[in-house]
Amino acid sequence: MHYTSIEISESLAAEQRKTVHAKRQHQSKFKVEVRNAADVAAWGPPSDEPCFVIMLEVLDNLPHDRVFRSSRHDPWLQTMVTSSQPGLTSATPSPDSSIPPSEVQDPSSSPLQFRELLAPVRDPLIRRCLAALEPGGSEAGPLSGTEPPDGTEPVKANVTGLLALAREFFGSLAEPPEGLEVLWLPTGALQLLETLYAARPNMCLVAADFDALPDVRIEGRNAPLVASKADGVTQDQSTYLVQPGIADIFFPTDFDVLHRLNLAAAHWSKAGHVPSANSASTRAFMEQFGDVKRTRTRTGFNPLLEDYLNTKIFVSQPGTRFDGS
Repeated sequence: MHYTSIEISESLAAEQRKTVHAKRQHQSKFKVEVRNAADVAAWGPPSDEPCFVIMLEVLDNLPHDRVFRSSRHDPWLQTMVTSSQPGLTSATPSPDSSIPPSEVQDPSSSPLQFRELLAPVRDPLIRRCLAALEPGGSEAGPLSGTEPPDGTEPVKANVTGLLALAREFFGSLAEPPEGLEVLWLPTGALQLLETLYAARPNMCLVAADFDALPDVRIEGRNAPLVASKADGVTQDQSTYLVQPGIADIFFPTDFDVLHRLNLAAAHWSKAGHVPSANSASTRAFMEQFGDVKRTRTRTGFNPLLEDYLNTKIFVSQPGTRFDGS
């Protein structure tokens, strides 16, 4: 068996090589590829060869998109964030910007100011993610104006309603009124799953992550925990609109949603089969598959069972093929 680590950071990849190469017997079985795992082109030609894809605490760091709506009868709106600096029209002007280069200041010279804007959902990835969460969406394909990865014609797009809401909300601050439904969509997870099924359709996927996070102060379903540290003290933030580089952002994983995204990604990526997936708490998983007698301490405490109680393990493997086999 051979192991390939997909690492986006060159410095972390170097550490992995150093660690593995210290054990000479492993060198011929392990390699690191520095690239974005969600980039399908970087995988090269698709391979039907069976393999395992293991993701430990990957999902909590993937990008999410914030959407919301006034009621269940209204279409979703996506959130966009603009940044500026005091006294500047744009911190990073576009090529056709009217700001002379001499007036553009170094972004590090003053704190960025962030503003949320509301807009109709036009992003194809957000639309696919919403489609997967609709009843039947993960099995029947895209619904309600969403677009599948192959760009086929969307169905029943409520363009008039979206444009009306855009005129009403666009440009306003995205502070939700009372009763507004806010949802943080795991669009990064969907993109990664689509890529994996396109590149390695016969993979067995194993993912472990947090299904709940403590002390989240940001509103919305699956909202992130934003934490910064100063003088060794961790502080939980009440907004994700913090200065770049000063905070860690973690998202909980809704494993019911992950099941639906997994089915949708396999369907839209034409994997050729319906994956069979299950998830369980880490404790339940280890009780079934781990040797828990070997991890019990002298006091009776068992870290394999009693630590990280807010985590789950997800396992997906190729299931029934579309030809019935």
